[in-house]
Amino acid sequence: MVEKIEKTLTVPLPREAAFDLFARQMSRWWPLARHSFAPANHSTAPAPGPEPKITVEPFCGGRICEETPDGAKATWATITDWTPGHRLSFEWYAGRGPDQATSVAVTFTDDGAETRVHLVHDGFDRLGTSAATPGADSLSLAA
Repeated sequence: MVEKIEKTLTVPLPREAAFDLFARQMSRWWPLARHSFAPANHSTAPAPGPEPKITVEPFCGGRICEETPDGAKATWATITDWTPGHRLSFEWYAGRGPDQATSVAVTFTDDGAETRVHLVHDGFDRLGTSAATPGADSLSLAA
């Protein structure tokens, strides 16, 4: 069973910009071609037309959703802490019900002219034996 996933990286952005890119511009870095609920995204060839997008409701209690070009929405998470420039936490249940949510907390800390981004994903015990090792080997905030 997965205990927790913890990743830290430093990005060449001021703290507010790093938070903005991670939290408000998720569609810019999230790998929708590999991790999407839109069926067209699961083929090897890019689908013609608009791409799905990720929407983030920027407040505590807000949702993180994938929205398909035809308007269908899949809710991935519920935000539990929205502190712009400092911290974003959410209960993550993409592909499951909220009763099987895991917890993600991302903190943003000044590191000179750059920002240290620290992500902790835990709560896998809530998934019981269905918890598989998530593919969290890479966290990229590159634009």
